[in-house]
Amino acid sequence: QEIVRLPNLEALYIYENALEGDLDFLSNMTKIVELWVDDNPSLGGTIPTTIGHLTNLKSLSMTFCGLSGQIPTEIGQLTLMEQMWLYSNWLTGTIPTEIAQLTNLKILGLEDNNITNAVMPQSLCDKEMVALSADCSTSTWVDCPCCTCCTAPCPIVNLPSTQDRLLQQVQDEIRRL
Repeated sequence: QEIVRLPNLEALYIYENALEGDLDFLSNMTKIVELWVDDNPSLGGTIPTTIGHLTNLKSLSMTFCGLSGQIPTEIGQLTLMEQMWLYSNWLTGTIPTEIAQLTNLKILGLEDNNITNAVMPQSLCDKEMVALSADCSTSTWVDCPCCTCCTAPCPIVNLPSTQDRLLQQVQDEIRRL
């Protein structure tokens, strides 16, 4: 609990740490830009609606966890989001149309979940995505004519991290001087 209360925490990578519990801690991370909590199968429950308050979030990876329930519509409030991986969980329901409001979104991974009888929002298909994946290999799962991958495991694609971007900015500034 102390880690997530750090007032200027912008990046947190806590994969393979045997985390237990739920994601209620997210509401304390108001300045977070990158959050990766992969490979923590005892980290479960639903994605809280308060995730919509993390308006600085650009990169979110919650894979191979025990997450269940629907993707909350509040995820559409993460307007800076560039890449999001939610694959290999127990997510159900539909894919919220609000996810297409993420104008900067380039990568979305939803495969290997229990999302069935769903349709990828056309407005998301109309975006220029680098990678878009869902369980779309059978007719009972996700209808996604625009997906770049329909069967897990999908190739892992990611954009440069915040650390990589900051390093590039420093290098550019040094060159400019």
